[in-house]
Amino acid sequence: MMRNVRHLQVSDLRGLRARFYLRESSQAQADRGTPLSAQRAQCERAADELGLVLSEPHEYVRVGTGEEFSPELAQATADGRAGAFDVLVVGYSSRLGRSVREVENAKHALQEAGVVLYIAEQRQISGTFANMLSEGVGQVVDAHANAERRVRVAGGLRERQQSGRWVGSVPYGLRKHVADNPDGTRTWDGTLEPDPDEAPIVRRIFAECLAGHSPADIALGLNAETLNNRGGPWRKSTVRRMLSNPVYRGRLERYRSTSRAHYFPEGDPKDGKQSFDVPWAILVSASEWEAAQHVFPGRRPPMRAARRYPLSGTLRCGLCGGRMQGAHNGKADRYYRCGTRAETGTCDGPSIRAAVAEESFADWLDSFQLPTDWRQAIANLRETPKPSGAKEAKLRTHLQRIKRLYLAGDMEWEEYAPERDKTREKLAENVPAEPDTLERVAAVLADVGPLWRNDPVPALPALLLDRAILHGREVEFQPKASLRALLESVCVVREPRVRSVR
Repeated sequence: MMRNVRHLQVSDLRGLRARFYLRESSQAQADRGTPLSAQRAQCERAADELGLVLSEPHEYVRVGTGEEFSPELAQATADGRAGAFDVLVVGYSSRLGRSVREVENAKHALQEAGVVLYIAEQRQISGTFANMLSEGVGQVVDAHANAERRVRVAGGLRERQQSGRWVGSVPYGLRKHVADNPDGTRTWDGTLEPDPDEAPIVRRIFAECLAGHSPADIALGLNAETLNNRGGPWRKSTVRRMLSNPVYRGRLERYRSTSRAHYFPEGDPKDGKQSFDVPWAILVSASEWEAAQHVFPGRRPPMRAARRYPLSGTLRCGLCGGRMQGAHNGKADRYYRCGTRAETGTCDGPSIRAAVAEESFADWLDSFQLPTDWRQAIANLRETPKPSGAKEAKLRTHLQRIKRLYLAGDMEWEEYAPERDKTREKLAENVPAEPDTLERVAAVLADVGPLWRNDPVPALPALLLDRAILHGREVEFQPKASLRALLESVCVVREPRVRSVR
């Protein structure tokens, strides 16, 4: 089991046991070149190139909806922890997950299980020091592509609902309506009709609710009579959802669910309350449905979306150097405040509105302009002499030495942490990013400002910045040492690096 892959080389994988992870593609994804056959071909090519030995079963195939949890990936993690195999090969990085969070969680779980993750398309080992930068860029690009894809899917669902057709799983009490086609076949026409066995139970639930029975009492009565709930017991939460579902009165509400993020086009209402009346799903009258909404108490309000603080991992207090933590005032306002001040009260560092700090980071991104010959400028970096390998070895030895001193109790944390960070910075300067990695960063740098404003994912500042420091009312953004060759030698700086946030 390999838990430390930071300095692992491709040649170290020869002879190790491997398995593949494939994720079923939609038809649109298959048309773009990522069907199961293409993923399997990429994995098989990688196994041949690396000299991997396939163990049985040699692949995990993810089949399912857009839910983030993957039982197949969880099984692969459990098998790896049990020592069944050593390397998990994924054909394309986008197949590992649909969001940056999902991908990061999967990589962390595999690393904890001692499994080496190999991305076949990029020919790289996940988590190594040499691939860290390019891998992070790839995650941001994949997340942006998946977000665009979801927007298109949501547009198709919106058009289907606006035409009066049903989207999603069929509610209890209804079934798909099958219509005759001109060619003599019969198919579902997109509408629903009352189910003869289930519709009377729905009407009974509304009638008992209007008579004063609670959802819990209604569920108990249905279970006592062993009435069908499509194979499961009746629960009070099930009854609550049915009583609040407007489809039973013949109305469709777009994106009624609050458990998933949905994407809306420009100018589209974002309150989830756009409704369409349909004549084919009426099981109770409008007056009965409206009365049921006020009969039983204890309905939960919609859950508020979690607040996001994408700069919390990189933004530091300019007075004490502590991390700035996300906070809010109980309303919609978000802030970054000094963690030392919040925990001990020993720092007087100011807070900053989250929207201001995040917009300042977007301005910093926009300040770098790529010249027309940027590809050639990056290619010229290949001719730059590489730093001494002896210096790199010396720095790594120093890191190990001070770590041993700290673990042995011979060095205090206040002394160890600054020395460690300083040495790591020198090490990063001594091992600059490869030109191929810089080219990938530059390719997205031109459009990354608008991307950040649309979806401020935490992976982006962590990818580009060593840290951001709040000085009074100004934020200073310090790029990673490995990116300085790109930002200072290739890019044209349009504005000062220290941005005002007033």
